[in-house]
Amino acid sequence: MEDIAIASQVLEQTYAPDKINVGALGNIVEQLHIHVIARNRNDDAWPGPVWGQGTPLPYAQTDLARTQNDLKMALKVAETK
Repeated sequence: MEDIAIASQVLEQTYAPDKINVGALGNIVEQLHIHVIARNRNDDAWPGPVWGQGTPLPYAQTDLARTQNDLKMALKVAETK
C-alpha cells in the first residue's frame, strides 16, 4: 500500500491529473499486479477504463527517455521522504 501511495503521489505531482485510478488485476497473467494510472478528462477513454480503448501509440524515443527520467527522479525524491 505504501508503494501505491508513493506512485500515486509521484503521478499527481508530475502530471497534475484529474484523477488517479488504482486497479489490482490478475486475470491475464498469473501474478497479482497493481496499475496506478494518471487520468485526465481529455483522454480518449475518459471516463471509462483505459484497457481496450483506441489505438496504442508508441512514445518517440526522446519522449520516452524524458518521461522515464522524470519519473525515476520523482520516485527517488518521494522515497527519501
